[in-house]
Amino acid sequence: MLNPNTLTQEKKIKLRWFVALSSLPLLGVVTAFGIVPQPDTPYTSLTMVAEEIVLPHNTPTITDVTNSKAATYWRNERVQREIR
Repeated sequence: MLNPNTLTQEKKIKLRWFVALSSLPLLGVVTAFGIVPQPDTPYTSLTMVAEEIVLPHNTPTITDVTNSKAATYWRNERVQREIR
């Protein structure tokens, strides 16, 4: 017959193995962050460039007015959410 004290010892050993094996992925993630190579230039200089952009004036011409039919919509789709 087994001693009740030995049964609790077996449960403790199983629990220790479970904790040890379940902590391996966590330690692997911590190790991965620790061995990531550092960039060659840790300090990069930033310069701000501001440039004014002039947009061209879009005035309607005679050809735009005569081709206004080409700018109309030719298809209409109705989009609805799916009801579940």
